[in-house]
Amino acid sequence: MAKLKGELAALARMPRRELMMEWERVYKRPAPNLSADLLRLGIAYRLQEKAHGGLSRASIAALSET
Repeated sequence: MAKLKGELAALARMPRRELMMEWERVYKRPAPNLSADLLRLGIAYRLQEKAHGGLSRASIAALSET
């Protein structure tokens, strides 16, 4: 968990160019054309998802219904 905290803290200091490279590292695909803030949010979500697991099937189903 300390590793995750460190990775999340590092995101706050990264400029957009580094965030785009980090996106490619965690998602294994090119970064979309988003603002630095949205890139940070997306990367942070993915890092937390890897550390703690993704959404439950029930949550995915509920989101699909909307």
